[in-house]
Amino acid sequence: MNALLRRFCTHELDQWENIQTETPYGPVYVTFSRQRLPGFEAQTFHPF
Repeated sequence: MNALLRRFCTHELDQWENIQTETPYGPVYVTFSRQRLPGFEAQTFHPF
């Protein structure tokens, strides 16, 4: 999964991408961006 995400971010991500997927616990919303959202410090993100 990490390799696929890294490849997506390297080759497909232009500025941002919003993705939604269904899970047994309800929908999950994911945002990929080349910049942090306002109010989020770098320390709040987990490297992979």
